[in-house]
Amino acid sequence: MSSCKIIVSVVLLAVISVAAVCGEETASAVHLRFSGILGQSQPAESEPLSEIGVEGAFTNQDGTLYLVAGGAVYNAVRHQESGAWQVERKSELPAVARHCEWDGAAAYVLGVDSAIYRFAPGSEAATSKVETICKLETRPSAMAIVPITQQNSGIGNCGKILILHGNNIIGFTEFGQPCGKLFTLPSDIKGAWNSIGIDPESGDLLAGAGYPDRIVRRFSVNGDEVKNKRWPMRVTCEMMQTTPTETWICHGLFGFHSVCGGTNSPNKNEIAFIKNYWTHRATAITRLSDGSVCIASSQGAVFFDRDGKPLSQRIGGITGIRQMAVATDGTLLAVCEDSHRVLRLSISDKPNAQLTCNSYEPWYVGGGWKGGSGGLVWARTEFLVLDRVQNKLWRFHPTKTGWAETPWQSLTKENTFTAPSALAAGDTNIWVLDGSTLSEISCQNYEITNTFPLPQWRDSTATKFIAASNDRQLFVASEKSLMAIDHSPEGDYAERWTYDGGFTAISALACSDAYVVVVDSSENQLFLLNTETGAVEASTDLLQIAESMQAGCVALYRNWIFLHDQTGKRILRYKIESVKSSQ
Repeated sequence: MSSCKIIVSVVLLAVISVAAVCGEETASAVHLRFSGILGQSQPAESEPLSEIGVEGAFTNQDGTLYLVAGGAVYNAVRHQESGAWQVERKSELPAVARHCEWDGAAAYVLGVDSAIYRFAPGSEAATSKVETICKLETRPSAMAIVPITQQNSGIGNCGKILILHGNNIIGFTEFGQPCGKLFTLPSDIKGAWNSIGIDPESGDLLAGAGYPDRIVRRFSVNGDEVKNKRWPMRVTCEMMQTTPTETWICHGLFGFHSVCGGTNSPNKNEIAFIKNYWTHRATAITRLSDGSVCIASSQGAVFFDRDGKPLSQRIGGITGIRQMAVATDGTLLAVCEDSHRVLRLSISDKPNAQLTCNSYEPWYVGGGWKGGSGGLVWARTEFLVLDRVQNKLWRFHPTKTGWAETPWQSLTKENTFTAPSALAAGDTNIWVLDGSTLSEISCQNYEITNTFPLPQWRDSTATKFIAASNDRQLFVASEKSLMAIDHSPEGDYAERWTYDGGFTAISALACSDAYVVVVDSSENQLFLLNTETGAVEASTDLLQIAESMQAGCVALYRNWIFLHDQTGKRILRYKIESVKSSQ
């Protein structure tokens, strides 16, 4: 390449733009403007949330919202002016939570280790102390906590902590002393009892079952079943959440409603049905002091108004993103969690916007836990995913994930490739980096039509990244070098240019028809190169946005760049903007 003179200017104290001038003048110039954050609800000055999902949520006696996520307890404070939530880590749990309930004075957590933990978030001293009150010998099906309002009535006279083991209800005191078996649920259902709760008016026990029974039944303290106009309830039940004022029933994919007591009043105090479109795999639900509702789920803590209308607010981060791709409608897909899970966002989202995945999220790569994504691209009309475990290609439809729909469609046979590691898509061709060879695949039949042995790099490192936006040009990169390769209609490949003088540790690559984006993680720089000439047209110092940033994968869509910040558990958005030419 010809030598380039670099002109540096600071824009809005957040972005450095660099115009590459080859010769005396440049016909045009661009700069990169930082344009916001996706996927992380925490403000930049706060510790980022490291979890996508939330396992527990409850509101204490003074109206403070508490969240349990990733083995930690947080309290969430809403800013009065902006309405945004800010979260502060309060306590550490010995294990990740399965279920969490608030009795009006203390919180109880059932861990994945089958231990029960207790803490009372009423004061700083109490908040910082998490007690392990008992360790169950076998994994229980469910847990319910008797609220303090019912501890001297109904089943509260028998035990504080209720554990469901098969058909048996086992009781414990508030500090974990065993009370023995309280009674046995009927065995006349086809499936299994999966959840229990407390009727907040009578103190009776509620027991629920999912498919095929789809029922919630109510039992008095002596074990007799209560039957009237309301009970039993013919609803699918996957989870219950007992609070001092109401008990919530989760209907799985279909939503929630509250049971507020009242033997003959089916609609007494019940809110409008909450459709959990953004909250599949819900683990907790709580009502806030203003009547709105927070649902803890695999997608974070998501908020609804008192009538069940989504508020488009979420508490959570995004971590472990391996690949990103953007569709022509602005849908951004991110592959995360060890390349198994796919999340969907919009490129115009605010930082605390709820994810736009539907109720069947998370979407596991093709073969479920057997698969793992090694590449994700938007191929004109569809998303394509490279499976690095089964060595094949999949088509993914993020809008076809409903009941009886097929989001994943296999495009090639298993082990079509040997060691696939990267994926690129043009107009009618797809390229797979397979070991040291580039495999060219037709979009017509998804068969390999050509193979191209990649050149030896001067730095003696292997090719790690490939990118394309059309059939005419392909970009390949090693750790320190970038090459543009022309692809003729006849299928021939020829080097156009190579840039090997300025990179230290290339960690991500993306392109459009006009630009190539290169992330150099060692130099904490993002470079924008001209696809025709290889000239550096702009760059930005990533540490201008966050001093501790660690750059991850990158995606390019029109004049927008999306970069995963691994430290901040978020996606940074930049815009490519034109500036006046210099003479």
